Amino acid sequence: MSYCLNPHCPRPDNYNEAELCKACGSRLRLKERYRALRLIGRGGFGRTFLAIDEDKPSHSRCVVKQFYPPEPKNSGVQKAEELFRQEAVRLEELGKHPQIPELLAYLQQENYQYIVQEYINGQHLAAESKIQKRPHSETQIWHLLKSLLPVLHYIHQHRVIHRDIKPENIIRWRTLPPFSSPTIEDLVLVDFGAAKHATVTALAKPGTVIGSAGYTAPEQAAGKAVFASDIFSLGVTCLHLLTQVDPFDLYSHKEGVWCWQSRLQGNTVSTDLAHILNKMVALTIQDRFKSANSVIKTLTPALLTPRSPSSPIQPLVPTALSSAPLPITGLLPHHELKTFEFEVVLLDGRGHVLGREQGQNLGFVERLASSKGESMELEMVAIPSGTFPMGAAKTDTRATAREKPQHFVTVNPFFMGKHPITQAQWEAVAHLPRVQRDLHPQPAHFQTAYEDCPAADRPVESVSWYDAVEFCDRLAIHTQRPYRLPNEAEWEYACRADTTTPFHFGSSLSTEFANFDSRHSRGGVVKGMYRQETTPTNWFQVANRFGLHDTHGNVWEWCADPWHENYRNAPMDAMVWEDDGNANLRVLRGGSWCDYGKYCRSSFRDGEEPDFRFYGVGFRVAVSESPLGK
Repeated sequence: MSYCLNPHCPRPDNYNEAELCKACGSRLRLKERYRALRLIGRGGFGRTFLAIDEDKPSHSRCVVKQFYPPEPKNSGVQKAEELFRQEAVRLEELGKHPQIPELLAYLQQENYQYIVQEYINGQHLAAESKIQKRPHSETQIWHLLKSLLPVLHYIHQHRVIHRDIKPENIIRWRTLPPFSSPTIEDLVLVDFGAAKHATVTALAKPGTVIGSAGYTAPEQAAGKAVFASDIFSLGVTCLHLLTQVDPFDLYSHKEGVWCWQSRLQGNTVSTDLAHILNKMVALTIQDRFKSANSVIKTLTPALLTPRSPSSPIQPLVPTALSSAPLPITGLLPHHELKTFEFEVVLLDGRGHVLGREQGQNLGFVERLASSKGESMELEMVAIPSGTFPMGAAKTDTRATAREKPQHFVTVNPFFMGKHPITQAQWEAVAHLPRVQRDLHPQPAHFQTAYEDCPAADRPVESVSWYDAVEFCDRLAIHTQRPYRLPNEAEWEYACRADTTTPFHFGSSLSTEFANFDSRHSRGGVVKGMYRQETTPTNWFQVANRFGLHDTHGNVWEWCADPWHENYRNAPMDAMVWEDDGNANLRVLRGGSWCDYGKYCRSSFRDGEEPDFRFYGVGFRVAVSESPLGK
């Protein structure tokens, strides 16, 4: 998928192969090299895109910032334009440091300025705090200081004042291996748009007030930032992370003192750390640490080697049907996970039950509200990391060329919807604020009760791939979790749940446990009931070994990937497979109520146009880390 960079384009989504936007005719690549994939942020003076560098064999990802000021052009816009240019200059000076994004290009095209910079695959600390839903611990704050103070020392040596240090501008890389301890370089300082080159003249002359309210030092608020201003901002960042309280509420204007220690919510802070933080946030420059190096020298040897932070680095979650731990990558603290119990059924080749067993897995519950204020739940199940054979085995006589060659893929842990999205869940999210497109609150074809179950419990269908992406975007903004469609490898891995048979039930499928067209009994399918409609998502009350329901039949499920005719040159990691894909089509998995059993196999795959709607097509959601670039 390509995204048009023209801010006025009415339909910016385009196919990968397109050179010009189908809607407005604008060029889709910057300097015939950088292609935007999707919009990931916007502000008063610009927009930010996730992009790929097509000049590199790997088509590596990058971040494109576009300067897009409002009209008419005034002094404020001119100042913002100068800051944008300065950001490119600062990144060129500083970007060789491993904890600062590297500048890849600074260019102009079609009257807009662009900065292209390194893509930081991670999550900023503000989002991290919301996800873990508890304040950062003292250990995490020691790690933050140990990691960021040398970065400040580096930029100050280059005579640069950042001027906008806050949790949103500190990103934690998400490339650590399971169970590993954090390293000094796992935190990255981003957004040098407010950075200032500190010449002697500049330090002596008041200037424009720049920075984020609450984190800005008094002298910076007066228009005269100095190196110690960054120390103040980093200190306030630590206070906010420790308390989860707005910086404005951590200072008593009546008494003229910081009151953060009374807002710790049960958190404990040592005398050593309290002393350092209080000196970092002293209101006068004379009472504050003058430099990053002076803070570093104050740290005791014990504090220079802090314990590994607990969350959100790598908490442990037990895998389904096992007590073995698996890494669930910091999405939730362990105490907020709940145990799901379910029944697993194994069938023989003729559809007879060979055995039943009780399973358990951890997950969490997202609470939603309907347009009428009624509460409902979205249950998310933990999917462990692992490596599996993706595609059809050579012994599967029903396999098609599109399912081959079988290849091994490694999947990182994530969470996946226990069921396909229901009509009730869809309606609740459809009433949330629009992101890119409108959503019909009741798109489903089957809107009547099924026996004694309300239509609200049926899966939503007749939704396009674009609709499903919009749903995920709205849900992500509402919950502050990075919801998305699963990629194709994640979907098959989660469906198989440690099985290698055509179905997670075994070598056959029965309408006693799945909703599909079984009027023909062949290829491991037992002739049975043809319901001719969707069934409620909890109708069969059986799951696979991960605790997922309805992965075979009922509704097809959209995946994030563009279509590939087969698995030649497929990646070995579970990422969205963009390279050489046909973005005119998007992947569908799982089969539906109106499909024969062979189309419901774990390995079967199909593709449809992203605007395709049909009353046998729905989706389920996934969530893991958020790749953020700034």
